[in-house]
Amino acid sequence: MPINIITYKNTEYTHSRLISPLERRGIKLRIINYDKLFKYKRFPVGTYIFTDRERLDVWQQQAVAEVHMALSEYPDCYKTFNNPAKILGKLGALRLLYKEKINAFNSYAVIERNTPSRFPVFLKTEYEHKKPLSELLWNQQELDAEIKKIQDAQVPLDGVIITEYCSEPYRGDIFRRLSSYIIGDNISFAGSVHEKSWCVKYGAPSLVGDEEYREEQSMIKQNYRCQEIQHIARLLNISYGRVDYNVVDGHIAVYEINTNPSIVPFDASHANPIRNKNNQVIFENYLNNLVSINHDCKRLFAPKIKNKLKILRRS
Repeated sequence: MPINIITYKNTEYTHSRLISPLERRGIKLRIINYDKLFKYKRFPVGTYIFTDRERLDVWQQQAVAEVHMALSEYPDCYKTFNNPAKILGKLGALRLLYKEKINAFNSYAVIERNTPSRFPVFLKTEYEHKKPLSELLWNQQELDAEIKKIQDAQVPLDGVIITEYCSEPYRGDIFRRLSSYIIGDNISFAGSVHEKSWCVKYGAPSLVGDEEYREEQSMIKQNYRCQEIQHIARLLNISYGRVDYNVVDGHIAVYEINTNPSIVPFDASHANPIRNKNNQVIFENYLNNLVSINHDCKRLFAPKIKNKLKILRRS
C-alpha cells in the first residue's frame, strides 16, 4: 500500500527524493499537498503522514483534523500520523517543554510584551524554519529596538516569538546541533551539524574531522538520547518529524520539531569517509523505520468516507 505524505503547497520537495528508494523496496510514495487533499472524495487505502502544521492557518488545521478523524475510523484501511488538532505550534511546544522542565529556557509571544527572565534572547517566527529574525539581543533596550525594526519592516508581530538563548560551544568557537527522527514509535539518531555560529542551521564542511565523526558514529549506535526524544514526542503528540536539539550542561535543549524535514538520500559525497558511513547508516535507519509504518491493507477498495469537511465551505 502507498505511503502518503501530505504537505503544504510548494513544500513537496522535502520528500521527493524518497520516491525511488522506496520504489526499490516495493512501496509507492505519494506526496500530496493539502489543496489537492481537500478535493478528494475518496481516499486510497494506505498510510497518511500529515506535515507542515505550523504553515497551516486555523481553518486548514481544523480541516486536516477532520480528514484525520475520518480516516482513523477505518484502522484496517488507514494508518494516520500527526493529528494537527493535537499538535502545538512552536511557541506552545517550547512553553510546554519549559513547564515540564525539559528545556531550561522559555519563550514568549512578542505581543504579550513580557520581559524575558534572562538575556540574551533572539526573535524568530512561529511559521517558518528559517534562521532567526535577529542576532542575539543582550538587554531590553536592544530587544525593544529590534521589535520596532521588525514592525517597521511590515512583519506582523503576532507571529513573532522571543526565545531565551540556551547553547554552548561544542569545541572552541564551533557550535553543534543534534537531530533525531520520529517515525511512529521509532526514534533514530539523525546526525550532527557544525558551524561557527550559535545558530547552527545547515552546517559548514571541514570544521571537524575523524574524532568528531567517530563520536557521531557512537551516537548512531547507541541511538543517542532516544528515550528522552520519545518522551518529548509523546508529550507533544508528534508521531512524525525531526527533533533539533543540543545538550547544554548535560541536559537536553530542544529548539524545534520540524514535521516536514527535508530528507536527503545517502550519497558518498562527503570528504570524510567516516562521515559517509555515518550518513549511510542514518539514511538506512530512517528508511527502515518509514517502511515499518507502511500499512499492508488487504482491501482492494477504499471505504466510501462521507465528506465531513463542512468547514471547507467558507462563506
